[in-house]
Amino acid sequence: MRSGLRKFLIVGHYHSSNRGDAAILDGLVGLLREGWPEARIGVLAAHPGSVEEMHGLPAAVDAVTSRRFNGAYLAWRRLWLHRRAAALRGRTPAEFPAGARDPRRSLEAFAWADAVVGAGGSYLHDIYRKPLIGYWLQFELGRLLGKPVWLVGQSLGPYRSRFSRRLARRQLGAVDLLTVREPASLRVLDALGLPADAARCTADTAFALRPADPGRGRDLLAKEGVRFPGPPLLTVSVRHWRFYRGDAKEGHARYMRAVGAALRAFASTRPVQVAFLSTTTDRGGYRASDVPYARELAAGLDLPVPPLVVAGEYGPVDLVDMYAAADLHLGTRMHSDILAMSAGTPAVAIAYEDKTVGLMEMMDLRDLLLDIESLAAPELEAVLARAWDDRRALRARLAPKVADLRGRARRNLELMREAADRLDATRRA
Repeated sequence: MRSGLRKFLIVGHYHSSNRGDAAILDGLVGLLREGWPEARIGVLAAHPGSVEEMHGLPAAVDAVTSRRFNGAYLAWRRLWLHRRAAALRGRTPAEFPAGARDPRRSLEAFAWADAVVGAGGSYLHDIYRKPLIGYWLQFELGRLLGKPVWLVGQSLGPYRSRFSRRLARRQLGAVDLLTVREPASLRVLDALGLPADAARCTADTAFALRPADPGRGRDLLAKEGVRFPGPPLLTVSVRHWRFYRGDAKEGHARYMRAVGAALRAFASTRPVQVAFLSTTTDRGGYRASDVPYARELAAGLDLPVPPLVVAGEYGPVDLVDMYAAADLHLGTRMHSDILAMSAGTPAVAIAYEDKTVGLMEMMDLRDLLLDIESLAAPELEAVLARAWDDRRALRARLAPKVADLRGRARRNLELMREAADRLDATRRA
């Protein structure tokens, strides 16, 4: 084992019933355990029970949260944070506060840890405004206690206000390691005025999961009612998006109509099985399950081969295997696209945030990308038809891109090791 680091605190995780969050966490934990085989890992999360159940990791509720987004609130929370840091400084708890549901007890995790690691994802932006100050202050608390702070596999921005940009510039410029998962985030850093070497472009840590096992995926899908052998398989991921530029209710209704009409036109004219395979369920009481919207669409599709909704609860690796058994994937949830393409299955992606645009650019599949704001059934059906006809050639195009992104995901480990070596050198000096 290299460096004196033993105890890693992962922050920035939300809920593992979102299998995108779960895949990011599994990939990150796998990298940390490869680099530090004797590592002890604890996770702070908005919903720690999902971490304990799905990953078998000790978890506690987030220690620092926020409910407002303005300068006065930030100043008050920062004063509170400095007082908490003063109380924790010099303490070295022997154990992570596993099971803590009181944020005051969760604070002990920062004193316990040797390093604070921000899990990857798309949460460091001001679309979801209220939680953002809490995320930033968790990183700041680590620095106040003298811990190295590593942000791994992030998507950054947008930062739409002067306050957001000032806060992001201060926080991102102060961490010990920053890796981003798409080139677009490097452009965000440049717009903030941060130096070019402020971050390295790697990849989402979900690409560090083990390679797909299509045979196992077919077995899992067969138990759900998919026919093997049978017609070729189209998997579908839909979601509810609340942040349309116009009226959110009308935006969602328009999206659902477009997806339903496109699937009806596409699957009525060719032999195909349609299986709704969601990456977000209501396991553990998660309120943002995609399954109800999948059932709504499936109920409205009168197809030669009746569509089905996969109802079981599956982990990220299970989903990778199941997507590997598909011929094409239509995904709105970005991590459904990541898990499918990492398994070698081409994806038509519906983008609701810039992160999906960045993913499809890296895959050189921008021609299979549609915008949720302007989604229309004829265009979606045409893209699906083109991708379906070209699916074998697309699979061949994907292979070297996926190999590259797997290597980039592993680059996160190399950069964490280098950061640890720099820390050791500083401490020895």
